[in-house]
Amino acid sequence: MRALKSEKDGGKTRLNCGPLSAIAAELGLSEAEFQKAFRFLAEKQAIVAANRPDGKAALPSEQGEAMLAAKKRDSSWTMDRRLVLYGIIVALLSVVLAARCQVR
Repeated sequence: MRALKSEKDGGKTRLNCGPLSAIAAELGLSEAEFQKAFRFLAEKQAIVAANRPDGKAALPSEQGEAMLAAKKRDSSWTMDRRLVLYGIIVALLSVVLAARCQVR
């Protein structure tokens, strides 16, 4: 999905974007994995596909872009990551304060 999104962000249309088979080859997907991924994305209406002489071409639909955005939100700063970051900040602040107290 991210590969299709990068094609769309590059200003490509379904007429001039890379065929799905080429994108699958770049990603190292087997034919079975490619078919499974294509069926999943088509069932979720996450792509808008077109048949061309060089094979199927597709770009993300609005639902597909929403799926990517939701995945990005899920993988950003989770609570456990925030707690670790807060701990590091508190430790750094205590080191700085301890160093200042010893200088005087």
